[in-house]
Amino acid sequence: MRSRPITQLVIAATLAIAAAAGCTPSPKGPQGPTRPIASWAGDEAKLLDDGIDVGAVPLGDAAPARDEASEELVPQRIEASDGVVVAKVIAVSAEPLSDKRKRFRVELSVTETLAGKAPGATLELEIAPNGPAFGTVRALDARLIGRRLVVFYRRYVSEDGEAITHFHLSPPTKEMLEAVGLHKAKSQFD
Repeated sequence: MRSRPITQLVIAATLAIAAAAGCTPSPKGPQGPTRPIASWAGDEAKLLDDGIDVGAVPLGDAAPARDEASEELVPQRIEASDGVVVAKVIAVSAEPLSDKRKRFRVELSVTETLAGKAPGATLELEIAPNGPAFGTVRALDARLIGRRLVVFYRRYVSEDGEAITHFHLSPPTKEMLEAVGLHKAKSQFD
């Protein structure tokens, strides 16, 4: 009769040692802020390119336009991201870098988490002068306020060792939201 408690003790000890040794399965897809900060390069730099889809922020009251090419990259973008959220632009500010150059900061209020973990209630993105989204942000500036966007994001290490968030912005169209939801559902069964 004494072998049962000893067997349970051996099993518990074995599981504890396996967990401590890192023998637990690693989850796929967005890991949120718990994933180690990586270096921004290669395919991830192409997927989280600090860009914005064409038609994501149309002029006037027009609805955001669908971008089928971007929808095709949703599975790869989700896998490369810490998280995917729907967020509303709440502030846009310009900061001088030198006499003729400036960068923008876009602050977003997170309204829904689609995959991974939310970065918190707000997310701040730095738009560098050489970034793909710079022209759009410079042209629209404060007119971006109130716009909703799908944000694929991940934290990386900058050249000077600081954490920086790289991203890709997409329109919150029905098709984009369905593409994110479909990949999320498929990845649960992989």
